[in-house]
Amino acid sequence: MADEAIQGQQEENTGSGLNLMSPEGFMLMLIAGTIDSIGIVLIFLGLDDFWITDFAAYSTIGLWILIRTGGFKKPTTTAGEAAEKAAKIAKRLKWFRLAAFIGELIPYVGALPLWTLLVYSELQT
Repeated sequence: MADEAIQGQQEENTGSGLNLMSPEGFMLMLIAGTIDSIGIVLIFLGLDDFWITDFAAYSTIGLWILIRTGGFKKPTTTAGEAAEKAAKIAKRLKWFRLAAFIGELIPYVGALPLWTLLVYSELQT
C-alpha cells in the first residue's frame, strides 16, 4: 500500500512542468524575485541601475530558459488533442517570453515583476 502511494506521488511529479519547490524552481524564483525587488526599490528611490539588473537577469534567467527549452526551435506538432494543446501553450508562452524580455528593457515597465512571472510561467509548463 505504501508502494502505491509513492508511485502515485512520482506520477504526479513527472509532469512536464517543474514544481515551484524543486531545487531548480526555488533557486530561480529566488533569483527572479531578488532582481525584481531591487528594480522596484530603485524605482521608488528614483535611481537607475543602468541595466545592471537586466544584465544579471538575462545572463541567469535567460540562459536557463534557453537551456531548458533547447534553444530557439519551433515547436513540432503531432496528431492528437494533447499535441494541439501543447502547441497552443507553447505559442502563448513564446509571445509572453518575448514581451517580458522586451518589457524589461523599457524604462519604468522594467520595474514590473516580469522576471518572476516569466520564471513562474516557465515552471508551470
